Amino acid sequence: MNLVKIKQRLKELETEMDLGDLGCQMIENAVADLFDKGYLHEEETERLMGMLGVGVTFELDKPSGDFFDKAFTNPVTGNPYVIPPRIRKISEHICRHYSINGVCDPMYIANMVGMCFNVGDGRGHFDNDVALIDPSRLKHLVGRIMGAYGCIIGKGDAKILASIIKQAAI
Repeated sequence: MNLVKIKQRLKELETEMDLGDLGCQMIENAVADLFDKGYLHEEETERLMGMLGVGVTFELDKPSGDFFDKAFTNPVTGNPYVIPPRIRKISEHICRHYSINGVCDPMYIANMVGMCFNVGDGRGHFDNDVALIDPSRLKHLVGRIMGAYGCIIGKGDAKILASIIKQAAI
């Protein structure tokens, strides 16, 4: 199958949007492989990842708002943590996309985001929100999240995870 046919088929799948979570994951992996092999440019890859990965899977049955309200509440005091909106959004989107549903996981991810972008202390305190996504810090964050959730997030998911983080930080 040549590149034109591959792009044409991906375009068809994009518009169908009736793939389910497993189907989207398989396509995301295929898009990442095409990028790695040099068949797709970075802009095309980002666009496809955004449309297939983020746009579709966030609508599926994933952890809900009540789950996140509990996850972002201090279990000792019962008070919600003060988490900057973009950091919370990044954490929620990662948890939804990969069906990460341990009650401590969203706060753990939020703390990693804060530390990697130098706006948090890793203990639930944040000085600021994520403003600009520094590519070197993004790569570091992706590596840390993949290391912590390696049983859930596959080795080939680095570009997908980076895309989720960039989309959520907007």
